[in-house]
Amino acid sequence: MKITYVIAFLAILLVPAACSDSKEDQLQGTWVLDIDSFKETSEYKDANEISKKGMLNVLESMDMEITFSGNKVISKMKLMGDSKEKSSDFEVTESDGDKLTLKTTVDGKEKLAVATINGDKLLFESEGKKFTMKRK
Repeated sequence: MKITYVIAFLAILLVPAACSDSKEDQLQGTWVLDIDSFKETSEYKDANEISKKGMLNVLESMDMEITFSGNKVISKMKLMGDSKEKSSDFEVTESDGDKLTLKTTVDGKEKLAVATINGDKLLFESEGKKFTMKRK
């Protein structure tokens, strides 16, 4: 009988913790550009061989990461010796299943982005551009 009470008590404590992993929580951490996922896009698959090689050369020479920490987002990008880093607050303005609409203010301009989380993959859509990130 005591075992039943202990199991019930543990279930009460552990189930909410296991279920609290919201999409907003899953967004937290550092994400890097996923070149393998890019190779699966129609943009890459439909390109001729010379264009494919050029795209891969650019992507492989680029270092891009996005870090979500609390309500802060930091994006870092290095390309051909040029480094840029931007930081801003963000808020989730809408949550629909796996999709989160994020609002940030960068350089005094409000920007919206849609982040779709699928395990350790993050499809990021912003200003008409789409790219897939993977958890670092």
